[in-house]
Amino acid sequence: MPRSSAGATGQTPSSTTSPATPASAVSVPQVNGLQLADARARLEKAGFRVRVRSRTSDAPQDQVLGQSPGASSKAASKSFVVLTVGKGSKRVVVPSLVGLTADAASRKIRGLGLRSELRLVRSSEPVGTVLDQAPASSAQVATKSVVRLDVAKHVQTVVRVEVPGVVGLQATTARRKLAGAGLEVSVAQVPSGRPEHSVVSQSPSAGAEVRKGTSVTIRVSTGPAQVTVPSVVGLDEQSARDQLEAAGFVVRVVDESTTDPSQDGMVTAQEPSGGTDAPKGSTVVLTVARLS
Repeated sequence: MPRSSAGATGQTPSSTTSPATPASAVSVPQVNGLQLADARARLEKAGFRVRVRSRTSDAPQDQVLGQSPGASSKAASKSFVVLTVGKGSKRVVVPSLVGLTADAASRKIRGLGLRSELRLVRSSEPVGTVLDQAPASSAQVATKSVVRLDVAKHVQTVVRVEVPGVVGLQATTARRKLAGAGLEVSVAQVPSGRPEHSVVSQSPSAGAEVRKGTSVTIRVSTGPAQVTVPSVVGLDEQSARDQLEAAGFVVRVVDESTTDPSQDGMVTAQEPSGGTDAPKGSTVVLTVARLS
């Protein structure tokens, strides 16, 4: 009997195919990092239902930490997307710490998983006593939060003393007097017409009230400043006097007889001689010729 062909039956053989994605499959939206309410709204709008699991996390409460199926994967419409959300850090109650020592309070804080931060403040309370705290006792905070402790520190008593007057004293005597009053001494050497090694001024001045240990500056005379004596031999008396007085010297004149009219009133000698150094304010003696 002749074989029947495909054309005889009118049927076409079917080919092998891979399973098809359901026509109702939908792309899952990305919701990681969103707050639960926003994530739920986005998923329900896309046609999904939501299941929620919570776990402890340092992330903000109700923030989406994970999703299954993952973002962009295909899932049947109205199927469940499971969201893992944070329920926030573990909360602890801050204990009362005021009145404890700083060490005891810090140990107590560490034992609760918190951290301490100390701030030293002046107080008449015993050194190291906790005076205040923030947050206050009974407040609920996340673990690893910082609790600030205000701790009493040593209050140094300020002693004030009166500065003694030492102007006119010898430097060594002035030093002893100032040190005896509980003061430090700083010395500056200055030229002066006052006797050498004597105190010519002080700062702070006598009678001022200062902290004990304050430094008092005394200016000590090194004697008159040394000045080069101008050479005036050969000048007339007035010119010589003008130059010497301008340089800070006192002039004394000694007359000397002469028969030379051209020498009348002229300086023939000086002591100290010109070009030498002499204390400012000292005397220079001029010998002046006088026609006899």
